[in-house]
Amino acid sequence: MAFRNRINTRHPRQKYRNRRGEVRVIIEDYTNAINRLNHTGRQSANTIADGTVTDAAYLRIKNLSSDAQSQFAAIAAQIAANAGPAIASGTLANRPAPGTVGRYFLATDFNQLFYDNGAEWKSIGGHRQTFAKMRQSAVAQNIAQAFTTIILPTVDDDPGANFTTATSTYTVPTDGIYLCNARVRYHDLVPQGISYGLGINTSNLDGTFFQWYLTNPLYRQGASYLRIANLTTGDQLRLYSYFDYSSGGTIFNAEMNVFLLAQN
Repeated sequence: MAFRNRINTRHPRQKYRNRRGEVRVIIEDYTNAINRLNHTGRQSANTIADGTVTDAAYLRIKNLSSDAQSQFAAIAAQIAANAGPAIASGTLANRPAPGTVGRYFLATDFNQLFYDNGAEWKSIGGHRQTFAKMRQSAVAQNIAQAFTTIILPTVDDDPGANFTTATSTYTVPTDGIYLCNARVRYHDLVPQGISYGLGINTSNLDGTFFQWYLTNPLYRQGASYLRIANLTTGDQLRLYSYFDYSSGGTIFNAEMNVFLLAQN
């Protein structure tokens, strides 16, 4: 599609004079031509002749003397040289290291635009909320007196393919604030008052990120877990448990969900 920006030589609002004659130029048309040039990026200013901006991205202005054409060519070349940086794009994992002030990068897997300030990439627009859901059912995994990763062989939702079933770990795709939650169903008829726990973390350890429970006197045993954490790209999350009973506790069903609330 061609954008036509004709120069009206009869419009009285502005006059362009040189020794070869008088050319009247409409300010709006000229401004529009410049805007089109900036919109289409860096353009060639070699040919300025017929007053159109085309898909081939050449600015051409009709009915000007050779001197006027030369001056417009110089203006167009200057605009082209300062049209601004190109925006590179790709997956977030392929974003180059920061260090060049003024660069932009569009992470196509997150619809996220970043600006390079010379020291780091800063998020300036766009955001795709990332959600992943992993679970197990009928695995009958026994958890005894050790912090043990829960096997999650089924992936229901993971658009970034960040979960590895072989290790049951979720690799954090980008720096940000994440909501992590889980639900686990243990076997019945466990004695009352047995300590057991559940956590989502980058390592199988006790800490503020691990929630402890006591078995109840009823038949059904289960646990739910919720954590909001500031995580870093490459962190490997896992759902893990501890059951302080010599015979252990068998897990019948388990589920882990990871949701990106906001990118840093």
